[in-house]
Amino acid sequence: MPPQNTSLAEGAVDDDVSSHKLSLLKRRRDVMTSANILFYESSKQELLVERAEGQWMFDEEGNRYLDLINNVAHVGHCNPKVTAAVTAQMQKQYTNSRYLNSAVIEYSEHLLKHFPQELNTVLFCNSGSEATDLALRLSSYYNGKSEYICLKGGYHGHVQSALDVSPYKWKGGAVKQPEHVHAVDAPDAFRGKHKGNYAGEEYAKDVAEVISRREGKISAYIAESILSCAGQILLPPGYLKAVYKYCRENGVLTIADEVQVGFGRVGSKMWAFELQDVVPDIVTLGKPIANGFPMAAVVTRREIAEAYWKSGSQYFNTFGGNAVAAAAGLAVLKEIEESNLRQNALEVGEVFLRGFEDLKQKNDIIADVRGFGLFLGIELINSEGLPAMEEAYFVRNRLLEDRVIISVDGPDENILKLKPPMCITKENAEMVLEKMNAVFNKLK
Repeated sequence: MPPQNTSLAEGAVDDDVSSHKLSLLKRRRDVMTSANILFYESSKQELLVERAEGQWMFDEEGNRYLDLINNVAHVGHCNPKVTAAVTAQMQKQYTNSRYLNSAVIEYSEHLLKHFPQELNTVLFCNSGSEATDLALRLSSYYNGKSEYICLKGGYHGHVQSALDVSPYKWKGGAVKQPEHVHAVDAPDAFRGKHKGNYAGEEYAKDVAEVISRREGKISAYIAESILSCAGQILLPPGYLKAVYKYCRENGVLTIADEVQVGFGRVGSKMWAFELQDVVPDIVTLGKPIANGFPMAAVVTRREIAEAYWKSGSQYFNTFGGNAVAAAAGLAVLKEIEESNLRQNALEVGEVFLRGFEDLKQKNDIIADVRGFGLFLGIELINSEGLPAMEEAYFVRNRLLEDRVIISVDGPDENILKLKPPMCITKENAEMVLEKMNAVFNKLK
């Protein structure tokens, strides 16, 4: 959540807010909870999005903004091929998912071709949060255990079971760490307790310690394949391989959360867990899976999926895996393949990273730049060595004035986060770097 009262974040922009926008904000507050915070609301410059196309979003006056944060619009806002596929299927059939339908089967087959052979079964749901809940339940049905290990700063969704394993949301009060969940340090090799060539193995020992201490009780270990809300943290080499070894030696299942980082975003691989040369027991998918259409999935081994019967029930989700969602999902996969978007992620991501490194050389406040493909982060640390939260929001808000949309994340709210639509271009990246250079000059 952005800070509510910081001088740099606020900015004197009230006069620029249209009466129409102010009216909408008032009407929204009248009918929705204040907990439904908007990206820029606390800085009094909320963006009203009237339409979007590709990597661009347009406000009520027709001004064009470059979108660097909406990984949901994975193959571009209002992608015509996805729109056509959804429209065509809606004209045929859109009903309860318990009927036999070829579109769902075709999509399942196509999706599983992108996974290691061991991961051969898919279960559908509506959101990443549901996918997390289903993955956790499957692990418990399979091994009969009920405790979990997660990473500090991790986030896996907003249903209760997902919040239970999401330290990012443990704020006290109603949302706090439950007794059956054990959080270990995020493997941050930049600011964390372990650095250097063996950081991954050292952080993995934390998982081994919990497994040993809670012998025979841990059902699953869950982690994002690149940590997003925890601060765009890249897992150190060897980390997941060591963790998975400890888990499998002790009957603990491994869950890879690919909700934010999957579907080719890292460029060199389809799934970010592949960067660590491992195969999870369960993978959760969401957000970009259908380019904005509500859809999510759990991919796992057949024997784990079949363990659902141990619950004494059957798996059913009214809308999960419906034919329209499947049509959208298939169109997304085909667009990734046919438009070579993984290669684009590599090439454009390299432009960003080189540019960020140049900015780092010129700006002491930039402590680290990192990422793979089009999942990138810039960490800001002030002159006192503390997380530069206020300055991060200053950069974000100034970029909005330049019609570039970026987000701030991390437990200390000092990470500039980029995860744009995969169709973004090198020219777009160069433009962003030029504008960022001007904004950072204002911080000196």
